Amino acid sequence: MILPQPCFKYLFSGVIGLSLIVIQSSSPAQTVKKEKEFLKNQAASLTSSGHEQLALDQANEALKTWQESTKIYRQLNDQEGITESLINQNLAFQALGLHKQACNTLLEALNLNTNLGICDTTLHQPALAPKEQLMVVISKQKPTSVNLLGLQNLGEVLRILGKFNESCDLKKILDRFGRRFWTGCRLKYL
Repeated sequence: MILPQPCFKYLFSGVIGLSLIVIQSSSPAQTVKKEKEFLKNQAASLTSSGHEQLALDQANEALKTWQESTKIYRQLNDQEGITESLINQNLAFQALGLHKQACNTLLEALNLNTNLGICDTTLHQPALAPKEQLMVVISKQKPTSVNLLGLQNLGEVLRILGKFNESCDLKKILDRFGRRFWTGCRLKYL
């Protein structure tokens, strides 16, 4: 004959054991989620710090801060965060007068081929085929606000680099998305 007390004791032990298993199995997932949330908040904080540094004419510090932000977004595999932080790095490069690096950073942000020579500042223009290839790739960009901001910045940098034709081509593409930033291929801030 089984006594009720020992049976209850075994049942209670089983329930506690199952509870511990459930708690332990959900704990790593929650830990990963909390870690990702912490890293995302850290990246957002770095992004804000970079903007403050740039506003205080500390472009080198802003660049380093945004590079750290980019590393975190890459660790999180957050494509939009990566794109935004690369666009921010472009701003620091422009403030430092490093327009070719700004251009190449924008190409990276937009996942465009940096080997097309579009950012090359030599006297000769890139061959027509790479230019056309660049425009086809750009025209296939998803019209997200981040991508449109990147394209706008790329157009401005190309204009500064003396690449007026490419800058005007970007204007036409942005016009298709309803974003009018240029008038007569001259940059106009709204």
